[in-house]
Amino acid sequence: MIALPTSFRLPEVVTRLPHGCHRDCADLDARSGAFARPYLREYFGDADRTERYLQQRIPHYGCLAYPDTLGDRTFDLVNLMMGVTIYDDTFSKPGIHADRAATVRLHERWCRVFDDDRPPEGSAHRFVHDVISAAEARMTPHLARRSRQAWRDMADSHLAEAVRRQDGITLDPDRYMRERLTNVYGWWITTHVEYALGIDLGELADAPEIRTVRARAIAHIALVNDLYSFAKELDLEEAMNLILVLLHRDGLTLQHAVDTLVELIHRAEADFVAACDAVRAGPLGSRSDIRAYLGGIAYTMTGNLRWSQLSTRYHGDQHDGSLVTGGTISLTPRPTIYSSSRAGHVDR
Repeated sequence: MIALPTSFRLPEVVTRLPHGCHRDCADLDARSGAFARPYLREYFGDADRTERYLQQRIPHYGCLAYPDTLGDRTFDLVNLMMGVTIYDDTFSKPGIHADRAATVRLHERWCRVFDDDRPPEGSAHRFVHDVISAAEARMTPHLARRSRQAWRDMADSHLAEAVRRQDGITLDPDRYMRERLTNVYGWWITTHVEYALGIDLGELADAPEIRTVRARAIAHIALVNDLYSFAKELDLEEAMNLILVLLHRDGLTLQHAVDTLVELIHRAEADFVAACDAVRAGPLGSRSDIRAYLGGIAYTMTGNLRWSQLSTRYHGDQHDGSLVTGGTISLTPRPTIYSSSRAGHVDR
């Protein structure tokens, strides 16, 4: 375990991929926050934690990661970002995080939601059900089935993560990265590129060359997430973070682990570019939907990077929203999303 307080030097993550932001971003951020507020107020039980949660600018992730989303589905897409995040956070709620039976029950309840069962109680479950249903109205049946399956796969991954954490199991780096492709919501993120662009790749979404592109993009997303979310996950005593894996399994120092992670991020981008080039040079490269999809996936990588650099989710409630691209990062205990900021303590 890392003794706090401590610090590390954050190297700059360099990317040569294009950045984007949806032209209606300010309006989408505001509308999505207003839509989510009553659900969140019921979930957290007070205005303080609700507003701190909204301060994370979660809908903004959708604006950055899916900048070319068609106009008739932008609102539903940014609401999905809020949905997938609050869903993720239910597994970290005090009383569930360390309780296997409670985690199993939560997993089962989420699976019923993903089977289109809207619960009469539980605002987080109702919110996710409602935003899935709204988005699904503009999906083909095939894409809707794949989207719901991605939600189920994430629930299974959460349960497996909880069991490993409760049993004190740390994965080796290779298996960690295989598990992380689902755990970081990567297949879900890349599936919704199709929704954003109004296309359905059908079975081609799982063609070997497209699957390779997706996996390499997800690896980048996962590594970036691990770099910027490390302080948050340290507070929550999480295990799914490569920095922790490198510390515990490989015996690296904190700075060495961070430097290694940034090197892996740069390598992941190069691997992604090579995979895209191979698709463009192959038989699928002439298809307009495939070309659009490859461009859309690249935006999920840079959007994930930019959002990770600005959100209070990773940089603390007092962060002003500016990009954190490098410098000294201080690690100190801080409130979780479930802590009352007025109480001045950290929920464990």
